[in-house]
Amino acid sequence: EINDPVFKKLTGMIDDITGKFTSGTLADLFPVLSFIPTHFRSLLLKFNDNLQAMIGKEWDEHKENFDEADVRDLTYYIIQANEEMKAKGMEESGVKMTDINFHLIVSNMFFAGTDTSRNTLHWTILFLAAHPEVQKRAQKEIDEKIGRNSRITTTNRVNIPYCEAILYETLRMRSPAPLALPHQ
Repeated sequence: EINDPVFKKLTGMIDDITGKFTSGTLADLFPVLSFIPTHFRSLLLKFNDNLQAMIGKEWDEHKENFDEADVRDLTYYIIQANEEMKAKGMEESGVKMTDINFHLIVSNMFFAGTDTSRNTLHWTILFLAAHPEVQKRAQKEIDEKIGRNSRITTTNRVNIPYCEAILYETLRMRSPAPLALPHQ
């Protein structure tokens, strides 16, 4: 939920860290530099520690309050799946959900989905505000092809190629992860 205090704190942390790293660092170009202690590295490590603490707190609270009759978010679904694996005896074969697995799933879901989508929408709105003629043409296409009272879905978005082109152009001009994260 958008007004959830945990969500607000998390998005604030992400805004803060992405604001500091949007231009990238030398370690992005020269990976060997990622092992040298720098101000950026310490900021990133502190961010990661805070993020993992928040995820851990949420995980613990969800495990404590789990009710299989009231599964209402991703965390509860993960707990439910873990309980089902235990009931089927899958843990003995090495298939189990650890706290580390959960932290990785939540981090990936949030960063791969939420932050990149939010950044893309942010830039799309800014570009449309700067080009009202494009905004008008996109609205006309939606009104004619989808209708004002209908939702745009993945199945009907093929009917609005101009709007899809706007999104692609936004991604071309302002990639949500221009240099990506350092990886091996």
